[in-house]
Amino acid sequence: FSHWLDICKHQWEQDDHLSLVFNMQSSQIDKLKTAGIHTVAQLANMKPDFHIPDLDRNVQSRLQAQASLQTRKSETEEDTFELIESSLGKGFEKLPSPSTGDLFFDIEGDPLSQGGLEYLFGVITYGDEGEVFRHWWSHDHLQEKQVFQEFMLFLSHHLAQYPGANIYHYNAYETAALKRLAGRYAVCEEQIDNLLRQHKFVDLYQIARHSIRTSEAGFSLKNLEIFFGRKRDNAINSADMSVVFYNRWRESGQDELLNDIRDYNKIDCESTYLLREWLVSLR
Repeated sequence: FSHWLDICKHQWEQDDHLSLVFNMQSSQIDKLKTAGIHTVAQLANMKPDFHIPDLDRNVQSRLQAQASLQTRKSETEEDTFELIESSLGKGFEKLPSPSTGDLFFDIEGDPLSQGGLEYLFGVITYGDEGEVFRHWWSHDHLQEKQVFQEFMLFLSHHLAQYPGANIYHYNAYETAALKRLAGRYAVCEEQIDNLLRQHKFVDLYQIARHSIRTSEAGFSLKNLEIFFGRKRDNAINSADMSVVFYNRWRESGQDELLNDIRDYNKIDCESTYLLREWLVSLR
């Protein structure tokens, strides 16, 4: 699969295909092609008064601005971003001020395991002791329940000590996993509900998506790292690869595979912190 995906990506790049534009939908590609726009560069260079039939003007403007940034990068190899004006109650308005005890949280999960398995919880705090990384492993559903309860107990104690703190994560996986675990094991449901109602979980993906536009063709945490100086050199560089390493560990029992996964999780937590700091500086 990876081999064919690499071939497809190479062909898309050769064709400057519209699918390379971040957040471009297939229905939008069809409308652009019907209007004679077949490449990213053509979309970037459209005249301001040219309107794509049946395409919302705001959407057209957003797609053209995105294409312009990506085209500029392909021509100059320069990484660029721009601030965007977001709707009321979105973007930077959703970004809390930093507070003592803030947590930066990431989960590693295996959707291919029977019933799914959240096999690693990681969280980083920054305080007088510097950076402190805590992590919890679960290798079966019994351990998963125990780890979930231990993690929720940690949150309870930590937020009692730091009532102004928030729990930062990137994209919806973490909160969805916690809600799923609470429902599966019928534990900590009220605690999760209270944290959600109090807006203690802060999804930096949603804040960034409504605040900035970048020259990247994606919007993963790794895509944004080039803008705040994080460089990765660890063995694992994606969530999918983390799952591959975890299943290799199940087969071999080699502890270094778990160490690589833990290091990857820790880096994701650190990058979540660095992203928060960068977004605060932009605001």
